[in-house]
Amino acid sequence: MGFKGAWNKRNRLIENPEEYYKLYKRLQRAYKLIREAIKRYGSFELLKGKNTLRDLEELLEERKQVLEMLKKQLKEVHKGKPRIEAEGDEKLKELIREVNKVQAEVRALEIIVNRVRKYEELYAQYKQMTEKKAFVDPKLWV
Repeated sequence: MGFKGAWNKRNRLIENPEEYYKLYKRLQRAYKLIREAIKRYGSFELLKGKNTLRDLEELLEERKQVLEMLKKQLKEVHKGKPRIEAEGDEKLKELIREVNKVQAEVRALEIIVNRVRKYEELYAQYKQMTEKKAFVDPKLWV
């Protein structure tokens, strides 16, 4: 914050600097968890251009619908076949691989969406606490 901004807010300090600092640290940790989740679970093709909570939730719902459709197809293909005959079927194996891949994507998206949702809640609290107020380090009060 520049001098002009700080000077305009000089009489509106944050009431509880300790609580502000704790919330700030929680916000940083939440952001770090989001970055780690995206690095670990999110592939570039899956999250391409999706960076808001609403976009991620829409993508999650879409992938859940695809998963349900694939599970129905798997039931139809496997229906009425004995287990031994079904084991050698290449179409069935490919469908099982596809179901497993989509299940992994859904789990990853659920983790990412939950972490982003928690970050959004913390950010709203942080924004409410700091709205039109200035934070001055207590060491500088003297």
